[in-house]
Amino acid sequence: AGRWLGCKLPLIQGCTFAALIPMVLIGKEYGLGAISGAVIVAGIFILLCAPWISRLIRFFPKVVMGSIVTLIGLSIMPVAGGWVGGGSSEMSDFGSLFALLMAAVTLVIILNLYTFASGVIKNTAVLIGLAAGTAVWNFFTPLNFNLVHGTAWFHLPQAMPFARPEFHLLPVALLSMVMVVVMVETMSSLMATGDIVGKKVDAVMLRNGLNTCGLASVICGLFNLFPYSAFAQNVGLIGLTGVRSRFVVSLSGLILMLMGLFAKMAALVVLIPKPVLGGAGIVMFWMVAVSGIRTLGQVDYRNNNNGLVVALTLGLGMMPVLVPGLFMQFPSMLQLFMHSGITIGTLVAIVANLTLNGIVHPKAASDIPAPD
Repeated sequence: AGRWLGCKLPLIQGCTFAALIPMVLIGKEYGLGAISGAVIVAGIFILLCAPWISRLIRFFPKVVMGSIVTLIGLSIMPVAGGWVGGGSSEMSDFGSLFALLMAAVTLVIILNLYTFASGVIKNTAVLIGLAAGTAVWNFFTPLNFNLVHGTAWFHLPQAMPFARPEFHLLPVALLSMVMVVVMVETMSSLMATGDIVGKKVDAVMLRNGLNTCGLASVICGLFNLFPYSAFAQNVGLIGLTGVRSRFVVSLSGLILMLMGLFAKMAALVVLIPKPVLGGAGIVMFWMVAVSGIRTLGQVDYRNNNNGLVVALTLGLGMMPVLVPGLFMQFPSMLQLFMHSGITIGTLVAIVANLTLNGIVHPKAASDIPAPD
């Protein structure tokens, strides 16, 4: 299994937001069972596509990779901004002075620990900041622990707890198309992580990473859960803490599994106020963009069109983020792709680089090992 699964990078997997809107549409029309069936087939679709889509690595020189990673950091910043304001802009108290103040307090705590502390304290600055920010929040606005009290200590996962998977052609086709977006975003996160840890990502690593996402999605479908992808947020955390050990990430995965079994632990995490999360998210998410900027700083901009490639990637890729309703007049099927700035930016970066700078030199492409 090790030959086909696992990219050997410090990555965290999580449910992807790219599939949220399609799954809501499927659920309204066909029910929860159809969502699970589509997720299972979508996972199989990733496994089938991984060997050949991973070969796209040859189209990712530094100018393309740096542009995409920078775009990822910029694109996920609205998530942190929403947390800072309290969760959702539709809330009546969104952006309250207290929420903004708590986000600032959390951010200041993290920055001070990261700047002046050392060793374990520095490496766990984000975790300590979240705990301290939550404690300060609880002092002024007591948290509601009813969820913790009402949650059982131990809880085993159950297969198909809500509905048995159902397989319908349209939901399966719809979610499989969305998986193309998920695969592109996952490959971008893999390459961003590889750049931060100083490890060259090749086609085999991409294939194995995609295989892992596909297998996880198939398993999740059996538990009425959702498709998985590599989380870009962890890229920023690695850049901030400097912790690059796969052992640490594996241990964190074990902790997450224990939290799933001991449900009260998970309930405690849910209590962390959104503005406190936002204070930590600001610095973590921006570190993703900084990683991309650092890669772009290694690019030669003389006597080529690299500057234009970067401009087109960031300019067009940020459009769905800056103007969310820009593509509302497009057919609903196209909107599934157009709402993702990362997907648009990745495609623009590849096409613009090939068009303006030419195809990758054959020798450079041959140096990249292809999957078996």
